[in-house]
Amino acid sequence: MSKAGRWLLHPHERRPPGVANSEEYTITTTQTHDDLQIRELFADQATAMQAKDAERVLSQYAPDVVKFDLAPPLRQSGADALDANALRSWFARFDGPIYYETKELAVSVGDDVAFCHGLSRLSATPEGSPDQFAGCMK
Repeated sequence: MSKAGRWLLHPHERRPPGVANSEEYTITTTQTHDDLQIRELFADQATAMQAKDAERVLSQYAPDVVKFDLAPPLRQSGADALDANALRSWFARFDGPIYYETKELAVSVGDDVAFCHGLSRLSATPEGSPDQFAGCMK
């Protein structure tokens, strides 16, 4: 993974929010380029969930992903975890929007590995139900 310091953006990279138009910018040890990219993935995941965009949600997963969810089956891996039709079917079980956010996201970045944890909240109204439910995952 990247070290803190001075970075030159490649033409295909997007700037993190709040970064000036200059081609070079300085980052600190507490917010590395990799940290920003990971946080951007979480933000994009929330946007995709709220849009009920199955392909966009799944596009962030590696082919050999092992995924743990709230809805059964609780553990999926590989192709089973990347089934866009199954995720679209799950989205269809809710009337109206799905609200999804991650708070208190802590990201740890090393030379060749990164991990993170946070509190994700999902709320939605099940199809045909007058009431919304909310669930939190850590």
